[in-house]
Amino acid sequence: MRYYVVFDTNVIVSALLTRNPEAPTVRLVDMITDGIITPVYSHAILEEYNEVLLRPKFSLRPETVGQFLQVIRQFGETMNPLETEEPFLRDSDDKVFYEVVMAKKETVHGDEEAYLVTGNLKHFPVRTFIVTPAELISMIER
Repeated sequence: MRYYVVFDTNVIVSALLTRNPEAPTVRLVDMITDGIITPVYSHAILEEYNEVLLRPKFSLRPETVGQFLQVIRQFGETMNPLETEEPFLRDSDDKVFYEVVMAKKETVHGDEEAYLVTGNLKHFPVRTFIVTPAELISMIER
């Protein structure tokens, strides 16, 4: 099975801030370089990652953020968002994540799946492809 994943920014923040190497967010990020997960992103998503991760409150070094973004670019796939009028999105900033996963879902076939992974399920409509980090880990390990 091949897993294409759009990561909500909160998942990335959690992965880079936690000290627990077994945290689901860390495990998912590790699966990128292991070739298990292919991150899917747009230019706007990379910009958001960069802007949020460099906020002073997170105390992340610019080198760490730069290295992480390089991993996303190196192992990931860029997609243009698929315009949608999803009425259930609470935060307009989340729209790009939803629209990128919808664009990717139109290109998957066979043993491929596309997911949006978030720590804030309430920000998105209830869909089987919108999951928490722990839920995706569980699916991958089955």
